[in-house]
Formats: sequence, structure tokens, C-alpha cells
Amino acid sequence: MKKIIILLFLFFSITFLHADYFNESNNLFYKGKNLLELNEYLSAFKIFNQITKKYRFSEEAPQSQFYKGYILYKIGKHDSALKEFNETITLYPYDPVSASSYLYMGYIFITIKNYVKASFQFQNIVDSFPEAKEYIEAKYMTGLIYFTYIKDYKQGFLTFQEILDKYPKSDYADNAQYWIGEYFYTQKNYARALSEFQKVIDQYPTGNKVPDAMIKKGLCLMTLNKMNLALLTFQKVAGEFPGSSYVKTAKEMIDKINDSLKQKEFKNTITDLKSTIEKLNKNVEELKELSTGKEIYDSMPEGSGNIKVYNLYKKAKNLYDLKNFKDAIVQFKQISEKYSRSPLASKSQFMIGEIYSDIFNQDRDFFKAIVEYQLILTRFPKSEMADDALYEMGNTYCNFDVKLNPDGLKEYSKAVDIFNQLIKIYPESKWAPFALYKIGVCYSSYNKLDNPEGLQEYHMAIAAFKKLIDKYPENSLADNALYEAAKLYKSYDQQFRPLALKDYSQALLEFKKFLVEFPDSELINAVQNEIGITKKLISQ
Repeated sequence: MKKIIILLFLFFSITFLHADYFNESNNLFYKGKNLLELNEYLSAFKIFNQITKKYRFSEEAPQSQFYKGYILYKIGKHDSALKEFNETITLYPYDPVSASSYLYMGYIFITIKNYVKASFQFQNIVDSFPEAKEYIEAKYMTGLIYFTYIKDYKQGFLTFQEILDKYPKSDYADNAQYWIGEYFYTQKNYARALSEFQKVIDQYPTGNKVPDAMIKKGLCLMTLNKMNLALLTFQKVAGEFPGSSYVKTAKEMIDKINDSLKQKEFKNTITDLKSTIEKLNKNVEELKELSTGKEIYDSMPEGSGNIKVYNLYKKAKNLYDLKNFKDAIVQFKQISEKYSRSPLASKSQFMIGEIYSDIFNQDRDFFKAIVEYQLILTRFPKSEMADDALYEMGNTYCNFDVKLNPDGLKEYSKAVDIFNQLIKIYPESKWAPFALYKIGVCYSSYNKLDNPEGLQEYHMAIAAFKKLIDKYPENSLADNALYEAAKLYKSYDQQFRPLALKDYSQALLEFKKFLVEFPDSELINAVQNEIGITKKLISQ
């Protein structure tokens, strides 16, 4: 009987001690969790450490051991965190906390850029914990490492595709779908990539990868040369995600597309221009005879609205003089299109080009100006404005007056081509000497980057200036041409002319020639000053 009483006493004593043991552990654990939620990491760590030391057989011990590693991970002590996570896996290899430990070990190895070891940690979860809550995240991270760090795009793609096939409703499905689009983008299969990115937008409209997918959709459309659709896509990004980093990218792409569309319009204009010039070359003699356009005007039937057209033109011109450019364009277009047989039609068309290149026009657009001038050559090739249009097209490309046109095109080679065509087709045009002068200006404006091998452009500029002097000695630009040619021989301006001819003797001859041929020129004082400078350079 005494033995029975002793045994019962021992049983109840152990039971009560056991209850106290686990109650203390449980209380400490929730105290530690509360501190952890308040980001009181050091205090929480002490409590979880106490549990793992004093209550190592309690239910809270595995989770407490994991939290020790997690806290060290959060405060950036990666080496210590790895030790605690490894301890967790060693002590509790089949507990769910081991899956969590592998997960955070993977993130630590990514942080220190050891991607192979990171991959191993995530793969351990995939292989050993198929039912763990971390399984899909680990699967996704495995694919992400393959794709973004190891650059094994195929293996990454297969992993993401498996996530979509097996877990289409998971939190990582939208991200997996996005990376499938990235896979086809890396393979330069832009049509398929576009389709995959569109799935992200359509199937996961609230997902975190939607803006990325929209950016990549726009890039695919650009590559597929669907610029207008790409423009709409980037505009949508800028509108739907204000204040985000995506807006900057979207706006950069919008600017790039607008530039591309202008270039496309520009190239089409050049193609049309070349075609028109070819037609003009075949009819040079005929164009000479009809340069005044008088025959066209005389051939107009009575009652065709000559007075009406004149009044419309006068109204449009008044609007232009008042700087009311938009309304002026409307009036000039009406004349050009509705009264195309009138001599004022080509003049009206010319004025539209003038408006788009006018320095006082806030909506000035050199590309549109070129298009409008080119229409004269296309629609009115025999009019009196044809040579004017060619000259202004060349002038627009050149825009050599930087002070007046700081945003000029400065397409010097195209300008030279057009000025040469004008001289060839209209040798008697009032613009021919001016075209020669502009050719010289364009060639002398070339930077050394345009011709790193030598000074060919400067010699071509000098040739153009001298041709003007020889052919049009009485022209108002003849003295300027000789002055510019002489300065090119000297080429003292190292900032703007780093490739200098430095032919000082020839420069001196040209300046002295200027004094003889143009004694009354406004440039005479400048020439005398240049002679003094040149003599000093020769004597050095």
C-alpha cells in the first residue's frame, strides 16, 4: 500500500512540474513574438535564446531556434544567421521550421552573391518539403536564380512554366508568367514575348508585375515596328502609375518614339524629294521656259475666281504678318488645295513652309516645313516658287545661323545635296549664288568628327566660295565668300575648327586680294585686322 501511495505521489509531482515547464516556455515565446513584432530584435533574441537553452524540449523550442536565425538575418548578421539556421535544420530536420530556415539561407546567399549555394537551399525545400508553405516560393526563387543570375534561361523558363501548370492560382503565378515573357524576349521572339506579357496584363491586372509587363510590351511593339501602338502603351504606363519609377522609363520611350516617327516622316520626305528631283532633271529646259508660271495663269478660264483667290491670299498674308500662324495656315491650305491652278496656289503652299520654319512660331517644326516645301516640287514643279522651295529646303536642313536657329537641323550633307540640285536645275535662279555660299558655309561648319581623316570639307568649302566669286562677282555675297575662304586657309579658331589648314601664306594672299577687289566692302576693317594677325603667325 505504501508503494502505491509513493508512486501516485511521484506521478502527480512530475505532471505538475511538466505543466509548469511548458507554461513558462509558452509565456516566454509569446513575449518574444510580441517584441519581434515591435522590432525589438535584441530583446526578442534573448528570450528565444532562453527558450532554446532552458526549455529545449518544449513545443516552442523549434520555432524559437528559427527566430534566432531570422532576427540575425533581419539585422544583417548573415554569418551568425547561417549558423543558427543550420542549427535549426540539424536539431529539427523534419520540422516545418527547417523549410523556413532553408528559405532564408537562400536569400542570404543571394545577398552575398553566392547564387549556386542559394539555389541549393531553395532546391532542398523543393525536394524535402513538398507540402510546406514555402514550397512554391522556393520553386519560384529557383527559377529566378537560373534566369537572372546563372543565366540559364531555358531552365528558368521550364521552372516558371511548371509553376503556371501546377499552381496557376498561387501568389507567384503572375511573376512566373512575366518571366516566361522575358524568356522569349531574350530569345528575340518578340511576337511571342508580346503575347506572354499581354497575359500578365489581362490575367493578373492587380499583380505587381503589370507595369513591368506594360514596359516590355511597349519595347516589343517598338522592335516589331508598331510605333503608334508602342506609344499608346507607354502613355498608358505614364498615366496609370504616376510618381513611380516606371514613368521615367515610359517618358524616355515616348520621346524616343516621337523622334523615330519624325525620322520616318523625314526619310519619306527625302525619298519623295529624290523622286521629284529626278523628274525635274528630265525637264530642265521646259522648267526654264515656264519659270514665271505666266502660262499657267493665262490659261486659266474666265470666272475661275482670280479675284476671290487674291482676296483669300491677302487675308492669309495679313494673318501671317500678325503672327496668327494657325489661321494663316488654314487660309493658305484652302488656296493651295481648292485653287490649285492659280499662280497663288504655289505661293500659298510656300508660305505654309515658311510658317513652320518661322523663328517666331511657337509650333515651329522643321520636319513639317520640309514636307510643305517638298509639296511644291510635287504639286507645282513648273511654278515660279519651285526654286524658292528647293532653296528653303536646303536652308532648313542647314540652319547655319545658330543664334537665330539654336535648334536647327544642321543636316549639312543633305543641305549640300539640295543646294547642288538647285544650281543644276535653276542655274539662272536668283538663289543660285546664295546656294553656292550656303554650300561653303555647310562644308566649313563640319566638325572634325564628320571627317576624322583629313581636311577635305574645308577645301570643298573654299572651292564653293571661289566658284561664287568667279561666277557671280557682282553678287552681294561675293566679298563675304572671299573673306570666308581666306579665314579657312588660316583656320585660327582651334575651338570650332580643330583641324586647321594653317596655310598662312595663302590666307595672306587672299586677304590682300580682298582689299583690291572689294575696297568699299563693310568687311574691310575686319580684313585689315586679319592681315595683321596672319603676318604675326607667319613670323612665328
